[in-house]
Amino acid sequence: MQLLLPEVKELLENKDFDSLKALLSESEPVDIASLIEELPISLQVVLFNLLDLETSYEVFEHLDPRDEIEILKLLDENRAVKILNEMAPDERADLFEQLPEEDAKHFLAFMEAEEVKDVKELVKYPPETAGGIMTTEFAWVPDSVTTGDAIDFLRKQEVDFDFYQVYVLNKRKQLLGIIDLKDIIVSPPSTPIKKIMDKIPSVPLNMDQEKVSNLISKYDLPSIPVVDKNKSLHGIVTVDDVIDVIEDEYTEDAYKFGAAGKPPEDYLSTSTLNIAKSRIVWLIVLLLASFGSGFVIQSFSTVLQKMVTLAIFIPLLLGCAGNAGIQAASVVIRGLATAEIKLSHIWRVVRKEFLIGILVGIGLGIVASIRAFAGQRALMLGLTVGLSMTAAITVATTLGGLLPIVFKKLGFDPALTSGPLVTTIMDITSLLIYFSVAVKIMQ
Repeated sequence: MQLLLPEVKELLENKDFDSLKALLSESEPVDIASLIEELPISLQVVLFNLLDLETSYEVFEHLDPRDEIEILKLLDENRAVKILNEMAPDERADLFEQLPEEDAKHFLAFMEAEEVKDVKELVKYPPETAGGIMTTEFAWVPDSVTTGDAIDFLRKQEVDFDFYQVYVLNKRKQLLGIIDLKDIIVSPPSTPIKKIMDKIPSVPLNMDQEKVSNLISKYDLPSIPVVDKNKSLHGIVTVDDVIDVIEDEYTEDAYKFGAAGKPPEDYLSTSTLNIAKSRIVWLIVLLLASFGSGFVIQSFSTVLQKMVTLAIFIPLLLGCAGNAGIQAASVVIRGLATAEIKLSHIWRVVRKEFLIGILVGIGLGIVASIRAFAGQRALMLGLTVGLSMTAAITVATTLGGLLPIVFKKLGFDPALTSGPLVTTIMDITSLLIYFSVAVKIMQ
C-alpha cells in the first residue's frame, strides 16, 4: 500500500473523492488502515469519511489506538457512536481504557445499553488477565435442547460474528461443554446436545494472559472459555487475542532482558526524557554492581604488576563468559515462558548447563590457551588462560540456567535476569576465577 500513498495524497489534495472511493473499494480494510496511519490527522478523517459504514467498522479496528482516539473525536457523533456499537467487545474495551474519562462518559451516554454493559463488564478486569483480553461475543445453547432446537436457538440469537464452536450452558449459565457447529448440523435433529458435546478446559477471570496463551497453545484450541468461581461463562479468549498477547509478552521480555526499562507505547512518539528515565535506573544498578570488578582487579593489583601479560586476556575471558551466560539464560527464560521448563526441573537444568559449560569451556579453553602460548611464548600463562576459560564458561552456563528459575521461584519475572545483569555477575566471577588460578599456577 506504500506505493498507493503518493496517489492517495494527490487525490486528497485535488479533492477527487470519486476516484478515491473507487480506489478504496478495491482495497482490504487492513491496507486502508495502514494508508490512513501514514496521513496527518486532518486527512485521516477525510479519507475515513469516504468509507461506507460496513468498511469503516473493519478499518477502524485495524487502526493504532492513538489514531482511533483522534479520529473518533473528529468524526460526526452519530457515526462515531455507530462504530463504537459495532466494534468487537474486547477491542472496544481496550479503546475505552485509553480514552480520557470525559470522552468515555460522553460516548457511553449515546451508545446502546447492551454495548455499554459490555464495556463496563470488561474494563473492570486488569488488562493483562483473561478477563481483560476476553470477548463477550460467543455462541451458546442450553444443555436441554436437541441439535434441531439448537439451530433454531442460534438463529434467534442473531449472531453477527464468525464462530465454529458452540458452548453448552445450563440454566445458571454454567459451562458444561462445547460442540463443533458442524456436529450440530450433521447430527439427526432429535439428537440431545448433551450426547455429542465435549469437555473443554476453562480459565478463571484473573488468570495471567501469558498462562492463557500457553493453555490455548497446549490444547491447540481456537478459543478458550473464561469462567468465574461458580463456573459461569463470562467470555472467551480467541487465537487472535493470543497473538496480541504473545507480541506484548515478547516485547516486555525483550525490554526486561535488555535492561531497557518498561516498553513505551510508541518508541518514536515517546519523549526522549521519559525513555532516558526508564533506562537510567537499571544502568545505575549495573554500574554499582560493576564496581565489584574494579574491586577484584584492585585486590589482585600485585599479581598484575608482576605479570602484566595477564591483563591482555581479561577482555577475552569476560566477553566469552558473559556471552555463555546470556546464551544459557535466554534458553531457560524461553523454556519457562513456554512451560517446557518448570520450577521442579531446577536441578535437571543446573546439571545439564553444568555439563554443557564443561564441554564448551574445554573447547574455548584450548583455543584461548593456544593463543596465549603462541602470543607470549609462556606455557604457564597459556595453562592459566585455558583453565580459567574452562572454569568461567562452566560457571557462566550454570548461573545463566539457574538464575531465571530462582527469580521465578521468588515470584519475579524470569526476564529480569537481564543480559547486562548476567554479564556483570560473570565479570566479577570470571575475574575471581582468573586471578585465583593465576596465583596458584604462576607463583
